[in-house]
Amino acid sequence: MLTSNSKHFSFGASVEEHLPESAPDMLAQMSGVVAALYGHPYPTLAAVRGQCLGGGLEVALACDMLLVEEGAVLAAPEIRLGVFAPAATVLLQSSVPRCVAAEVLLTGRNLSASEALRWGLINRVVANGELDAAVDELVASSFAPRSAASLRQATAAYRSASRTRDPERIAAELAEVERRYVEDLLPTHDGVEGIRAFLDKREPVWEGS
Repeated sequence: MLTSNSKHFSFGASVEEHLPESAPDMLAQMSGVVAALYGHPYPTLAAVRGQCLGGGLEVALACDMLLVEEGAVLAAPEIRLGVFAPAATVLLQSSVPRCVAAEVLLTGRNLSASEALRWGLINRVVANGELDAAVDELVASSFAPRSAASLRQATAAYRSASRTRDPERIAAELAEVERRYVEDLLPTHDGVEGIRAFLDKREPVWEGS
């Protein structure tokens, strides 16, 4: 189970990590986290409170199930800075309708927990302050009583049979999306302009078309 002890799940990678000198390593590390979650032998669960943005959303999406407090905010805001979210590009289109993925990825707008539930992005919304209790209840009622061996086999079968959870397909698609990010986007003016403008506290000046 993945969660946070603070009032927010994760704000994702720092803005500086999207610059050309650090972005390739950052993307490789994110792919490693996604691969580890997809390769975990038992069901994975993300318990989200507060802000769940960028790489934080990507990590949550890599889990099998998501429980979210009603006051949480989810978003892939990278497009606002002139870049995009490689892992979310793959994971979202594997789990929600195309139009939903397009709105999340191409507008970068914030989603409420109720919107995320309505769009099929998450499993359950719980009242603020009740996330830990909801996770404990789910584990106690649905996972702890099960045979560990059977649950492991059921998890492997679910992922191998599912278009949305097959580790090899996800790895191949992630590699191609990351290549596009590093080789096609970062060398351009606009690929770094939004990041540098944010760090310089100024408005970006876009040149591309």
